[in-house]
Amino acid sequence: MAKKTKKRKSILNWKWMKENFWNVVLIWLIWQIILAVIYGILTEVFKIQLQY
Repeated sequence: MAKKTKKRKSILNWKWMKENFWNVVLIWLIWQIILAVIYGILTEVFKIQLQY
């Protein structure tokens, strides 16, 4: 019984992923950009701190 519901849930998730594929891709790309910006700011801050 538990296996059946788990399988059904994964199929639903796959269906949702296929329907919202571009949304997922966009979210992932935006997240990558945000992380890159944060990483860049942190490295700059650390460089400034090391100089002082």
